[in-house]
Amino acid sequence: MPELELRLVVNTTSRPPRPGEVDGKDFHFVARGKFEDMIKAGEFAEWAQVHGDNLYGVEKAALANACPDGGRMVIVLDIQGYATFKRVLPSDEYKVIGIFLEALSFDVLLDRWKRRGDPINPADLAARTESYRKEMAARFDFEYRVMNDDFERCVAEVVQIIKAN
Repeated sequence: MPELELRLVVNTTSRPPRPGEVDGKDFHFVARGKFEDMIKAGEFAEWAQVHGDNLYGVEKAALANACPDGGRMVIVLDIQGYATFKRVLPSDEYKVIGIFLEALSFDVLLDRWKRRGDPINPADLAARTESYRKEMAARFDFEYRVMNDDFERCVAEVVQIIKAN
């Protein structure tokens, strides 16, 4: 796999961890009430309610801690988080490059969700279908789009994009 020095910003969520997820590595897992307190305290650079009642956000402190000496960071965002970052981050401090990872189809995503153990009840399916529709409509708002059908090729293409920028 291609080498590139990047620092991952770990997002915060109010959802419970899935099997195998580690607090502080995959996400910072907090109770919904704590997350809401953090919103009120202005601790997030951006946050959103996603897929029903789950809250996700990027803490301002996580941004500062990821690259205190400069450098490149990766932040995993949905379409609304990306739009927020493009709008609010000062362009003289940050160069924001959007790379949209596109699945081959909704059925492929549905299969991924099932394999990782996400509950897929009718309400969740409806919400995720609507999210997918919105994501596909917004994919052209990103500077780059990479088809996520082959892991190694996808990673290599993303690394190439980051190195070029």
